[in-house]
Amino acid sequence: MRKPSHINAFQFWYASCPIGAQKLLNGNQLLGNQTFSKGHIVMTLCDEFSKTTISQAMQSKRVKFCVTLAVSFGIASLLVSFLLPIYRGLIYLFWLTVLCNTLIPIAPHEPVILLYGKLYSPCLVAICAGIAILVIELINYHVLVPLLDLKRIRAFREKPLYQSAEHYFSKLPFSSLLFACFAPIPFIPFRVLAVTTRYSVRKFALSVFLGRTPRFYLLALTGKALNIPAWVYVTILIIAFSIVLTKKLAERRKGGDKERRGAQDGICLP
Repeated sequence: MRKPSHINAFQFWYASCPIGAQKLLNGNQLLGNQTFSKGHIVMTLCDEFSKTTISQAMQSKRVKFCVTLAVSFGIASLLVSFLLPIYRGLIYLFWLTVLCNTLIPIAPHEPVILLYGKLYSPCLVAICAGIAILVIELINYHVLVPLLDLKRIRAFREKPLYQSAEHYFSKLPFSSLLFACFAPIPFIPFRVLAVTTRYSVRKFALSVFLGRTPRFYLLALTGKALNIPAWVYVTILIIAFSIVLTKKLAERRKGGDKERRGAQDGICLP
């Protein structure tokens, strides 16, 4: 397998983190008829960024924005935890919502919102989760911009089906995002379309907040009305996390087997 000439820690992180959205980085679609494992794709993306250094990356406005945003809310979380311990549970809700909505989500966020509807005011839960989703979607947006601009991704974006999706999305972008955030449908395609069409990041953030917050409120209100024991929600979260983890481990094991077979057959990246 061909290795890039230069890889540093930041390049590897930058290339591998967004690959969790492998609904986009489908090996068959990006790399022709040959199927490549996650490791192959990571190495290819690292090669794309082989001229980037850590110092150059840290000078990027997008990286600075994401780091500043994460650090600011991290400090705010610590202050609230120590100064207002009664709301410490909401800090946990905030970060659980963030983790459940990254490009590599650890579990669905619905059980978390249902559980917190039993513990706090549904309005308070909705606002806290809404701010969390606003923060993580801003970060997701800025991470996806350089990723979706890679040469291999651009080839996928030039396909007729994707061009058609961009065309219809561009007609009503705000309404489409608002609907996708509120309705129980996958949000990933709409997030990607917003990035590839270069939709305003401010309008994107506003649509996410306005669409998700009412949904969170209804979920919290439902959790309060159902009054299901907390252990049920915890069990659901554990099961969901276990399924995601098992799937990821299976993919990694399968990818490792393909890499070994590829190495034996002398297959290298195009």
